[in-house]
Amino acid sequence: MIPAVCMGMGFNGVTLMGVVRSLARRGVPVCVFSHRQDSPARHSRLCQYRDSPDPQWEPDELERVLVDHARGLAEKPALFAVSDPELVFVSEHQERLKQYYRIAAPECSFLRTLMDKRTQYRMVDGLGVAMPATYHDLTAAEARTRTIEYPVVIKPAIQGSWPYGRRKGLSVADAAELERELEGLERAGAAAVAQSYIPGPASRIYTVMAYISRVGEPIAWGTYRKVRQFPADFGLAAVAETVSAPALEQTALRLLRELGFKGVCGIEFKQDPRDGVFRFIELNPRFEMSNSLLACAGADMAWATYTDLAGIAPPVFACRPGVGWMALNLEWKACRERAARGEFRWRNWARSVRGVRAEALLAWDDPLPGLATYLGTMRNILAPGRKAAHGKASSGRAA
Repeated sequence: MIPAVCMGMGFNGVTLMGVVRSLARRGVPVCVFSHRQDSPARHSRLCQYRDSPDPQWEPDELERVLVDHARGLAEKPALFAVSDPELVFVSEHQERLKQYYRIAAPECSFLRTLMDKRTQYRMVDGLGVAMPATYHDLTAAEARTRTIEYPVVIKPAIQGSWPYGRRKGLSVADAAELERELEGLERAGAAAVAQSYIPGPASRIYTVMAYISRVGEPIAWGTYRKVRQFPADFGLAAVAETVSAPALEQTALRLLRELGFKGVCGIEFKQDPRDGVFRFIELNPRFEMSNSLLACAGADMAWATYTDLAGIAPPVFACRPGVGWMALNLEWKACRERAARGEFRWRNWARSVRGVRAEALLAWDDPLPGLATYLGTMRNILAPGRKAAHGKASSGRAA
C-alpha cells in the first residue's frame, strides 16, 4: 500500500489521531510530521513520528523536509493536512509538493476565501442557503445606528487573529454591549463577523462531514449532532452522536457541488426552534475533530480520501445513526459547568452516553496517546494547587 504522511493536530491531537488510526488499522504505513511537543502521535504505536519545522514560521524548511522524505520512498505518499496552519501550508506549496505527494487540498485562493468567514458567508448566502442574519463590515461606530436583530454572536473572521482562544464566539445582548466588544476587537486588530443568534441548546447543532473526490463526486458523507459541548454556549463537542438526516445531507452536498469544493470538509448547521429550519453556521475545509466518530459509524473520511488518492475503488460508505463519541476531558468540563448551573443529573447523564462507542483519544489497540495526553491535562489542572502549596510552605519557612 502507498504510505501516508500526516501533519497537524486539531484539539489535543484528536483530529490527527482519528486520521492516523483509520489509515494504520487498514495496513497503511503512516508517518506524522509535527513541530508540536504535545502531539499524541509521539506515543502512538500505529505511526512513525518525526519532528519537523513549523509551517507558519519555517515553511520553506518544512517543504524541504517533506520533499526529502518523499524522495526516499518507493511510491508517492498521500499527504494529509488535518488542521488549519498545515492545510494553508500545503495549499500554498502544493505546486512543488504535488511532484512528490498525492494531495487533496483546495486551491490556495479558494481556501483562503473559505477560511475567512466574511467571504465564506457572502459566498454561501449568494447560493440561497438559509443562514442567520449576518452583519458584514460592522464597526463599533455603527453599532448603535445599524438595524440589528438581537441577541447577536460575534465570531472571528479568521481564527488565527481571534484573541479569545478556543472560545468560538461572543454573545451580545444589545447595542451598547456590541459597541464595547467591537471596540476591543478593533484595538486588538481582530476582524470579526456578527450574526443573529439562533436560540436552543448544543443538541440542535448538526455537522455534515463529506469527502468530495478529485473529479467532484461525493464518496463518503454522514451527519452527527452535538449532545454537549464545552463551553456550553460556543464550544467544542464533548459528546456527539450520528443521526439520520438525508435532507440536510443533500443540502450540504448541493452546496459543495455549487462551490466546486473538492476534498474533506465539515459543514455545521443549527436547527432554529422557531421554524425548524436548519441554518448554515460555517464550513471548515478540513477534517473535523469528530472524524473518528464517523469512522466508527461507517463513514470513514480518512479512508475515503486515501482510496481516492491511491486510485483504489472505494467501498460503499454508509453512516449508521445512533453511534456515540466522547472527548473525556471536554465532557468532564462540560459536566462540571452544568453542575455549577444546577443542571447536572446522574440519571440524565448516564442516559445521554449510552450510545458512546468511541473516545476521542483512548483506544485499546493504541493506548499511550490518550493516556499521555490526559495525564498531562491532569498535571496542568493540579499544577496551580502544587505551586500555591509550595508558596505557602516557603512563606512558612521564611517566617
